[in-house]
Amino acid sequence: MAEPILWFLVASNTILLSILASAYLPWVISAYQSTVVIFSTVFTTRALSFIYGGALALCAFYLWNLQAAVQELEDEIEKLKAKKKKPILRPAYGVDGNLVAMVRARGQQQPTSGVTVTRRATIARPSLSTTPAVAPSSSSPTPVSTTIPAPPLASFQRRAASEWNGWPDGPTEYSLSRPELTTPGAFDVFWVLESLPSVRRGSIHSPTLLSGKKFRSKCRGTLICGASRCAYGLRIAPDSTMKGITRQLKQVCLCGHALYHAACGVELSVVVFRGGASLTNHGNHTHGKYSHRLLLPSDGRTTPNLVELTGDDCSSAFPGLWRQLNSTNKLENDESIQTRMQDDPSELEEEEDIVGPQEWDEAEQHELDDDPDADTGDAE
Repeated sequence: MAEPILWFLVASNTILLSILASAYLPWVISAYQSTVVIFSTVFTTRALSFIYGGALALCAFYLWNLQAAVQELEDEIEKLKAKKKKPILRPAYGVDGNLVAMVRARGQQQPTSGVTVTRRATIARPSLSTTPAVAPSSSSPTPVSTTIPAPPLASFQRRAASEWNGWPDGPTEYSLSRPELTTPGAFDVFWVLESLPSVRRGSIHSPTLLSGKKFRSKCRGTLICGASRCAYGLRIAPDSTMKGITRQLKQVCLCGHALYHAACGVELSVVVFRGGASLTNHGNHTHGKYSHRLLLPSDGRTTPNLVELTGDDCSSAFPGLWRQLNSTNKLENDESIQTRMQDDPSELEEEEDIVGPQEWDEAEQHELDDDPDADTGDAE
């Protein structure tokens, strides 16, 4: 049914086109001839030359703009490359602990001035293989075994409590008896530390060190001048909170340059049990000893005060432990503890962990977001 209709439409359209062509053919021929005459009159050789010349000029203009854009892009790329090549400087300290220069960071060419850069100690992993591999059967190719040499492990120096000077540095272990542990100032340090949450549960009344209560903290670093050659060489003790450090960084050095917070992160931990404690410093500090303290007034109207560090500017390394040792629940004697262990050994594991720094950090951050100049209420 569809094919007859299609053939009918083709025939009717052909007849219609034939009628239109026969009716308007003279007019179409006349219009074509007029168009040819007009084009031959207007678009002469000179006119076409002008048209082609204008087109070439327009192309040249666009090419000039494109070249300028490419040159600008190349300049931006060169600037980015120059920024990447800018050296990253780190403070370097001499054997006396004074800042002597700013040197390139690891991975860049080191200066040859003989400056010793103190870095944090790392404990290397043991070798993956110490014996050659055994060849399989003769039909299979013999694999080549590779032995990875193990770098030397960091050796911890063992020291007595009498050698404690408030500046623990390097991998060091201190052994303290129970009387030395409860002596006021036993854990006083000059480093500014941040308390960390305990990684395990335990009890300060445990009979063994393995099941004792562990307390952790890490170094907050120091504040130094951002200038590479500062004549003062200050090493300022930072605040114990990030909010306080943010306020301190708004001040400037005596030379007029901005202060820079050099992070450290060396961990100091202590495990306390019934017989005493074992205190461990886990690495080398990346900065020298503090030389000054920066006191910021709470009212915001008094001028900040930069004072030299004295022997009294120390604090407890583990405030949570000190609160437990000096709480109203006094330490029990050995007989009472032994009785408790026999009655209910699980009671030694029921001590509540000291609140970690996350709660305080979050509260301080909210306060800092609401009012950056607000004071935490800490004594300056």
